[in-house]
Amino acid sequence: MCDASDYAVGPILGQRKDGKVHAIYYASKTLNKAQVNYATTEKELLAVVFAFEKFRSYIVNSKFDVDIRDKKGVENVVADHLSRMNHAEGGLPKEDALRDDTLYAILDKDSWMIDVIRAIRKEPLTHLNYNSKREVLAKAKKFYWNAPYLYRFGFDRVLRRCVPAEEREEILRKCHASEYGGHHGHFRTQAKIWGSGFYWPGMHEDARKFVASCPECQRIGNVMSRNSMPLTYNLQIDLFDVWGMDFMGPFENSHGYEYIPVTVDYVSKWVEALPCKKVTTQESIEMIRNNIFPRYEVPRVIISDGGLHFVGKEFTNYLEKMGIEHRISTAYHPQTNGQAETSNKQLKEILKKTIIKGGKNWSNKLSDALWAYRTAFKAPFRMMPYQLVYGKTCHFPVEIEHKAY
Repeated sequence: MCDASDYAVGPILGQRKDGKVHAIYYASKTLNKAQVNYATTEKELLAVVFAFEKFRSYIVNSKFDVDIRDKKGVENVVADHLSRMNHAEGGLPKEDALRDDTLYAILDKDSWMIDVIRAIRKEPLTHLNYNSKREVLAKAKKFYWNAPYLYRFGFDRVLRRCVPAEEREEILRKCHASEYGGHHGHFRTQAKIWGSGFYWPGMHEDARKFVASCPECQRIGNVMSRNSMPLTYNLQIDLFDVWGMDFMGPFENSHGYEYIPVTVDYVSKWVEALPCKKVTTQESIEMIRNNIFPRYEVPRVIISDGGLHFVGKEFTNYLEKMGIEHRISTAYHPQTNGQAETSNKQLKEILKKTIIKGGKNWSNKLSDALWAYRTAFKAPFRMMPYQLVYGKTCHFPVEIEHKAY
């Protein structure tokens, strides 16, 4: 709701509940000399513009429809009153914006942000020597100030919000240990923070320390690289052309499930997995028929090990019927299906670090583990599998909670 008078505008942000409007925020603004000369219609529209600017932080990233209705003053008394409040002559000016000294006090723990903001606003940097001043002025070109937030231009020209010290630990926790974090190492944790639209100096070192102190990561640990199996590459370059397939398990019984059939695309590293009760040829067929074909098309090649559920006549005949080439990795050269082996290992690590004691709820946590795996940064193509498949970054709850945009 908003209204305008000859000398002021007054909007109200409210929420309708049980048929009544409950106020969330009141605001008013006196008109300057130029605005006083606006026509009545222009003043009314100025009130609408001021309302959107004032309440931007409450409505950004929300879907809403603008419905303009003309109401009588008796039906819009609160906004009408705000636009017609009398102010004593010679009184103190009413400041709508956050005062600079208040803002700087809030950011005092992050003095580098204060210097950059002052440089952007072309304020004097008298407290700095010549060299420090030149450094700050050069740095300021990489930042953008939109009160009350400071943003940094990335190498990809994407704006990322500069995070003050008090918010960093929570963002680290969400991007490392939440259901979409996956307890990955510090490099992938930092990549997820960066991809979520956040930045602060020393982010890499903070991520390293946070991961090193994570109790779940300390307890479970990671397989040392010298014990990892080397991979060989199959030269099939089209997305979803080649899938590796394998079974994980047996695990502790979870709601009747003990195994996980896993399929991984060799180009994007995208993984599909579902819990199952037994390792059978029928489970293998249903996995690709229900989860691969209708979502990603019929592949050219499927790679698997020599298990009976993969080399049996029923599975082989089904692949031949669909026109799919079946490659089998030998017992002494499992690297041929290394993508599936690597995906299995990483999914196991995520599940171990996220399930509660006893491990009986792993089937409920599998979808979270897949979310974390699919949105983890992959060094070979410098992005997450989600980006390759959908052509966009994945948005996480932490971006909304900490106002990344």
